[in-house]
Amino acid sequence: MTEIDQKTYESELRDALGDAVFTKAQWQGRTTDWMIQWFAEFVTSTDGSDSLELPLTLTVGGNLISGTLISEAAYFDQLAADFSGAMPESAKDAAKEMIKSLQPPPLADGEAATPRQFLHMKDAQVFTSASKPILNQGVLWRGKISSVEGFSLGNITPS
Repeated sequence: MTEIDQKTYESELRDALGDAVFTKAQWQGRTTDWMIQWFAEFVTSTDGSDSLELPLTLTVGGNLISGTLISEAAYFDQLAADFSGAMPESAKDAAKEMIKSLQPPPLADGEAATPRQFLHMKDAQVFTSASKPILNQGVLWRGKISSVEGFSLGNITPS
């Protein structure tokens, strides 16, 4: 996006949302790591038969969260499968559809994407200062990018 396009976009956004909302989004956006947003967008944009997964360890609230970054679509697919697995057979399909309906709709042609606000991970483990994971096996995890204090590529292997 050129500088002129960016200024036009910001002006239109400010007019549409109101100046106070725009200013708040601008300042809050400065605390969000653009590189993590890029990783989340990259993984999501490669979703499909050759989807990319990325081993990642995050620092969030003094804990380490280590797992595999996955696309938003893969997260919702797995969440729907996990959620419906606990339901009676007669309710499984309805439960899957209910969870999948929570996923944001695809963008319309020409519609600009907003920056990613959430990370989605599978096989995630939370490590506290005791150096051992809270759970023995990884879980499906979703967290706000704005809450991430730091990150590194790769996973922690419990000792």
